[in-house]
Amino acid sequence: MITEALVPGSATVYQMENLNKARLLGGELDVQYRPFGLWQLYANIAYTRGTNETDNTDLSFIPPLNGLAGMGYNKNSPGLWGDINLTWAAHQNKVSSEETRTPGWATVNLKAGYRFLIGKTHHDLVLGIDNLLDKAYANHLSTSRGVELSEPGFNAYLAWKMTF
Repeated sequence: MITEALVPGSATVYQMENLNKARLLGGELDVQYRPFGLWQLYANIAYTRGTNETDNTDLSFIPPLNGLAGMGYNKNSPGLWGDINLTWAAHQNKVSSEETRTPGWATVNLKAGYRFLIGKTHHDLVLGIDNLLDKAYANHLSTSRGVELSEPGFNAYLAWKMTF
């Protein structure tokens, strides 16, 4: 396992170093349920725990418990479709000495579109909104070396997706 460590006596210089022994444990669970017709309920949850077994400290850049839950309509067939989901992450307090703890967060996201075929090519015209409630948050994996980057706030987009 290779990780980075702050060079003694420096506030900004890092070097890579080998750990004698590290352990990563984790798991992921996905569920989907179609209660009726074209409606689908879905969710997933993921957890990872990383430790430096040499000195029993936490590893850097390990995501917190996170997941998503949502409901979609007609997600795989031609015609109109829609999706609403809640994406979230718990607070991350199991951090290395070089990292900053990050608070938990949740965002609501919406998408609607129209799917059609031309020959063997699938097309989707999509109108979407990410972070509908304009939540200010930071993804734990977007923070590094004392620099904290906030994720985008309310974000609307129009897209054309082709699959062939």
